[in-house]
Amino acid sequence: MIDEVLKIEYSDYFKSIVEINNNIPYFKILIGGKWVMGESYLDVNSPINGQVIAKISKMDVSLADESLERAVKAKK
Repeated sequence: MIDEVLKIEYSDYFKSIVEINNNIPYFKILIGGKWVMGESYLDVNSPINGQVIAKISKMDVSLADESLERAVKAKK
């Protein structure tokens, strides 16, 4: 199933928010207007067979702090 999804031609925007590793898309987090990879990931499993079909970056404490700092600076 994931092989069929990966055959889609992605737009340049989509390429900026995901990296493909071992045929699994790893989605990034938007912080301060930039897409960044997290330190760890949450699995997205297929409801059909339980196979991991994607991974989503987790926001750890350092990324949350960075996000808040950038938001405060942007508000000033």
